[in-house]
Amino acid sequence: MKCKKRNTRQKRKIAAIAVAAFGIAGAAEAFEIETGNPDVDMRWDNTVRYNLGVRANSIGNGGNNPNFDEGEYKFKRGSVVTHRVDLLSEFDFIYRKAMGFRVSGAGWYDHAYRDAVAKRNPNLPATIAGSYVNDQYSSYTKRFARGPSGEILDAFVFGTVNLGEMPLSVKAGQHTVYWGESLLQAGGLHGVSYSQMPLDLAKAFATPGIEAKELFLPLTNISAQLLATNELSFAAQYFLDWAPTRIPEGGTFLGPADFLMYGADRVSAALVNGGVSRPKKRGDWGVNARWRPAALDGTVGFYYRNLTDKLPSVFLTGGQYREYFGEDIDLFGVSLSKQIGGASVGMEFSYRKNMALNGQTLGAVAPTATLIGNTFQARGNTFHAVLNAMGIIPQNSLFNSANWNAEMTFVHLDKVTANQDMFYGQGYGVCNAGNRAALGARYRDKWDGCSSRNAFGVAFNFSPNWLQVYPGIDMSMPMSVGYGIKGNAPTALGGNQGNGSYSIGLGLDVDARYRIDLRYVDYFGHSKEGPGLVPGTTQVTSANGLSTNLKDRGWVALTLKASF
Repeated sequence: MKCKKRNTRQKRKIAAIAVAAFGIAGAAEAFEIETGNPDVDMRWDNTVRYNLGVRANSIGNGGNNPNFDEGEYKFKRGSVVTHRVDLLSEFDFIYRKAMGFRVSGAGWYDHAYRDAVAKRNPNLPATIAGSYVNDQYSSYTKRFARGPSGEILDAFVFGTVNLGEMPLSVKAGQHTVYWGESLLQAGGLHGVSYSQMPLDLAKAFATPGIEAKELFLPLTNISAQLLATNELSFAAQYFLDWAPTRIPEGGTFLGPADFLMYGADRVSAALVNGGVSRPKKRGDWGVNARWRPAALDGTVGFYYRNLTDKLPSVFLTGGQYREYFGEDIDLFGVSLSKQIGGASVGMEFSYRKNMALNGQTLGAVAPTATLIGNTFQARGNTFHAVLNAMGIIPQNSLFNSANWNAEMTFVHLDKVTANQDMFYGQGYGVCNAGNRAALGARYRDKWDGCSSRNAFGVAFNFSPNWLQVYPGIDMSMPMSVGYGIKGNAPTALGGNQGNGSYSIGLGLDVDARYRIDLRYVDYFGHSKEGPGLVPGTTQVTSANGLSTNLKDRGWVALTLKASF
């Protein structure tokens, strides 16, 4: 009886939040603020989004490993895994169409995490410490998993002046700029925009097929673009800040490992989280030139960037583990965008020197390792390629139209140039098959995540559309899949063989103002298993790819969105 009452109260709360999200939007109208001054334009836009998610899979063998059990046991099958309201508010002020400022901010609250407690496998030995002290989320994890909290996103001024007949546009402050032709998440990790901004991978894990531009988080920087001629433009960027990429925190539903990343307190009572070994905050910079000759009927881009990595390696140093980020990476790139056969095609080729290479997570710093800047990571030179295309299929007997896009990525390790003993790659360290006998149980192979010299990946989105299925309502059926075809990338989160995610769902656009999506999201990959700590059980011992640890966490998500 008590259980039934709790379920009823839960349903009422869910319904109340959903109604509130649409009620707020219904009470206001999209508007441009009237100033009475023809030189001034002001606009205020708001988006409210409500997400309800329910776990579809049962707790898997990952829950028998104390490094993964808190993410597995946080919610059982049929439980609400997210019950979240987000608000995005954007304000633009423009003077004489030539200068102004922009401010935007986001706020959120997730009722599913109201207890702020990490839940461990009750069958594991009580002597094993959880990843959070007293099983209570840290302030960092509470902020991003539960809230209520918020943050300023854009906060910049902009202006355009003419240098002779050449317009120069400048932005200064906290804003996002990304270069190149990459389209989806994998393309962003292999393209010329790599680590140009930190990424929100919590959003990426929750939304397979999401476009790369939706993942970038703004940083304080100065950017400029000069239109030299109708065919030639130049751009430059200088950073005044640095921040790491966000990864779902340990002990949350989409957290791939309990001790990762910035919020968890420890692996064990004797091995604590030492936090981020912070690189320099300013000094990253880049330039590019884009040329659109009439004879090509396309755009060629040339790029150079000097950057600090936004993705970490996690190493043991003494009685703690820390997150390390490589500095002073040189990236050289070229891109092409062009219409080919009715499709918009983009491609990029880039070369990174002094690139931070993958390290073994929780691997000890080797005695031979040299501190390079602020990190012990292996360094090397890598070649990356991205090829994508997007288009529309016209009306036929099955649908009114369909949108599609696809992206392929490739990475090749040219050479390892420093700290070879810290490289988690085939032929090196614990991944050296030639030293397997001496390594014994420490030996690791490709299916443990050891990097390969080459790696290929692919992602594909397809969404058929049906117009006016009911007056004022259009329907779509978005489908997405991403898959590591062969090899494990030598760079962070660049893809792993057999690892990926997919989603399928239905979407409704109502009166061109509201959006409703219902989708199923799941993950896959290759993992190894062995005897569990509890007699008669099996546990996951390693996984090839970070999101492989989520393969028992398929879930159904309902999203309601309104703009005003």
